[in-house]
Amino acid sequence: MCAQVSARAVHNQDSDAATRQQQHDALPEPHPQLKDQQWAVVSEPGVVVASAAGAADVSGADGAGDGDGAAAATGSGGAEGGAASASGGAEAEGGACEATASPAAAAAAAAAAAAAPERSLEPDVAANLQLAWGKMFLSRLVQSHQQYIEGLTPPAVRPFDSPNSFPSSLQFASLAGELPPPSELGAWGGDALASTFEQARDLFNSAMTRFKAALEFYVLDGHVTEHVNILMEVSNAYRCLAGFEPDVKRRRLMHAQRVAQLRPLHGELNTEYFLGLVRSIALELGNACREVMELEEEEGRPAAKVRLARVDAVNFYTFFLDTFREPYGPKGKMPDRITDESNERYYLLSSFALGRLMSGGMAADRDLDGMALAVHHMRATADYVKRNSVTPFEREAALATEMAGLVAEKLDLARTLAARK
Repeated sequence: MCAQVSARAVHNQDSDAATRQQQHDALPEPHPQLKDQQWAVVSEPGVVVASAAGAADVSGADGAGDGDGAAAATGSGGAEGGAASASGGAEAEGGACEATASPAAAAAAAAAAAAAPERSLEPDVAANLQLAWGKMFLSRLVQSHQQYIEGLTPPAVRPFDSPNSFPSSLQFASLAGELPPPSELGAWGGDALASTFEQARDLFNSAMTRFKAALEFYVLDGHVTEHVNILMEVSNAYRCLAGFEPDVKRRRLMHAQRVAQLRPLHGELNTEYFLGLVRSIALELGNACREVMELEEEEGRPAAKVRLARVDAVNFYTFFLDTFREPYGPKGKMPDRITDESNERYYLLSSFALGRLMSGGMAADRDLDGMALAVHHMRATADYVKRNSVTPFEREAALATEMAGLVAEKLDLARTLAARK
């Protein structure tokens, strides 16, 4: 969602190489069976979690995925650090996975490779090719999530009814050795969408393998915009896959992996020149932490864990909203109106989400000052909608006004009781 927020940002030019290397090293460690694999990729039952500290078995370890950079999941939704396997077989599409083959097939493949003319693509072309593949698989996963999880109707009109309808201008004859012909792309149209977790996992694994390959070229140092954009795509892939996962714990761990991927980048980009990515990262982190918090509650986790996730979400949403201050910074003032319509939508979505988090959390913690701040925030956001006639958010504004009134009553009662003691 936040990939649509404003222009893209670029890395803080004052960050030194050591800091950037630490950010790169914060990605999960590779699974021993796959060299250089950087992410947890969902596998068959079996529990392996990869983190910056190394691979570890997390069967029964609730701590993995509490926003500390660990990626874990078990059973049908297990996240395996770099193991891009699905439905009991190795995912071979990215060329990064080990797969078993008969001796005859291996010999035939070796002979074909020896007979083929030597050919190498420029590094940027090869990376873009991998990135395009990854986005294709992710697009199928996103469309699947929209149709089968969100209940949205996909577009009725498609540009090509079948692989055979591709015009020659899109055949890319010069990449014949790198791209299969359209007829070999497999599922087409509605059949290309995933309706089950297993199918969604296959798309996820394929996308992750391709994104990993693209990141080998688009490293943080020198390709910040592309690097961050790919990690945003990775976060989106986890978000969509989590929608198909029936197990609450595994779903929580998938959203926690979104946080683990992007948290190292938070606060490391130059807001003066590249504000768009700064906003995108903060908003994505806020959304992911909110998902983690809600699943912590559903799972019945300790109150301290829930509160930690809620505080993270509040901080990231607050950071995102503060980027709209003019001039930028804590001393700046919020504008009367966010002029960009897309930014205004995300501003209001975040503001209302922040109000809900604050009102519920502060009341539960008996934080009177926090409750007063929540009341002020919700009323200010509702007033923004009314003052600027933002019609799509009128219902949300009415709910915020009602919630502010309820919290205000609780606050008055709490203050009255405190004064009597």
